[in-house]
Amino acid sequence: MEPDIRLVVSTAIFTAVVFVFTVIVAISIPATRGFWNVGEAGVYIAALIGGPIVGAIAGGVGSALADIVLGYAIYAPGTLVIKGCEGLITGYLYQSLTQRDEGRKGVVLSLCMLLGILALLIFSLAYFGLTQSSVTVELSSEPLHVSVVFEISPAVILITAIAVGIVALVLLLLGKETPIMVFSCLVGGIVMVLGYFAYEAAIMGGAVALVEVLPNFMQVIIGIIIAIPVVRRLREMGLEAESRRPVG
Repeated sequence: MEPDIRLVVSTAIFTAVVFVFTVIVAISIPATRGFWNVGEAGVYIAALIGGPIVGAIAGGVGSALADIVLGYAIYAPGTLVIKGCEGLITGYLYQSLTQRDEGRKGVVLSLCMLLGILALLIFSLAYFGLTQSSVTVELSSEPLHVSVVFEISPAVILITAIAVGIVALVLLLLGKETPIMVFSCLVGGIVMVLGYFAYEAAIMGGAVALVEVLPNFMQVIIGIIIAIPVVRRLREMGLEAESRRPVG
């Protein structure tokens, strides 16, 4: 199959994969008029297998379509950009860190990117969050008529952000195949968390935006737990990642 045709086919397939992963589990978060989902798994699979371009298009378009179909169209424009960036960064980092000639430069770039994004996220959370004594999060699942309400201290959110950054740094320094996969997904995930925080803060206010920070981190972790074994299994079946294909 010609490279251009393969790119188009891969993008279409992975866009559908992201869409299905996003709609298959949709738990409403009334405070932000958003929803919790496992769409990150689809974005990471697309980025790790298809590469940064496929990850960006499939992640953005598949997720935005899911927002529209599920009735969360207010998020679709932001999702298109945020999930697109998540897929692009995840695919790019994995590609640059696994290609031998680019690996060393990739480590430096990845480290700078991680520290910069993490610093911006922590500053934003501190700026908006330290004025709040707690954040109330309500999750509801309409088909099951189940509603769960709990409170989260902003300090917990900040500690979580720092912990994710430390874990990502350790994974980068390990430099092995699976840790690189997880690292790439974590950095892409931090971008997603920061992106939605900024988007929600702009349209709903910082206090409301805090509500989804921790659930979004959970999306990242669960997405990684699902995606990595799937990617490894697909590789065992002969579906090689774009970043590992020989050039030429």
